[in-house]
Amino acid sequence: MAACSGKRVSEQELKSYILNDENGLHKNRKINDIDIDVFYRPAELVWIKDLEEISDPVKREAQQEAIDTLSYFMFHFSRNGKEIENAYVSNSSEFTSVINYLSFDIANDIHIISGSDTTDALDVMYARTFGGMGSTGVMAIFNKDVRKNNKNIKVYFDDSVFGTGNSEFDFLIDDIKKTPTLTINKL
Repeated sequence: MAACSGKRVSEQELKSYILNDENGLHKNRKINDIDIDVFYRPAELVWIKDLEEISDPVKREAQQEAIDTLSYFMFHFSRNGKEIENAYVSNSSEFTSVINYLSFDIANDIHIISGSDTTDALDVMYARTFGGMGSTGVMAIFNKDVRKNNKNIKVYFDDSVFGTGNSEFDFLIDDIKKTPTLTINKL
C-alpha cells in the first residue's frame, strides 16, 4: 500500500487514529440543525475483508495496487442527533426523494479540489440503517489516489437537498500521507 508513515497498526487503531481530530483526517461542520462530518478513509479499511482472504502474496499485492488507485471519504449527516433521512419519514414522497439522493444523486454534489485539479465523486455507497445509528453514512469514492498529491485537498459538498449550501472541508496532504498502514492478517 502507498501509505507513507511506515507505521503499521490494527484495524481498530487505524479507525481511532482517523477519528482523532488531532490527526487532521476528521472534519465537521454544523449548519443550522444539521451536522456534517467528513473523514478520510484509507482504501485498505474499505477492502480489508477482501485482502485478508487472499493468501497468495502475489495476488494480494496485485489487489492492493488496484485499490490504491482510488480514494475514499466518509460523510456522516445528522439532524438533531439522528439520521438525516428520519426528518422526512412523515412525507413519503420527500422520504423517497431523500433516499434516492443519498443512494445516487449526492455523488453529483461531492468533489475534491487540489490546486487547479477538480475530481468529481466516481460513485457513492449508502447503506440504510433504519434508525439504528445517530447519523447517516455515505462513502464517496474518487478515481484518484489523493496520497500522490503534493497540494492540500479540499472536499466540497454542494448540498442540493438538505439546505446546508456549499460546505468546504480542508485536509492537509501531509496529514493524509502520514496515515498509518493497516496490518493485514495473513491466512
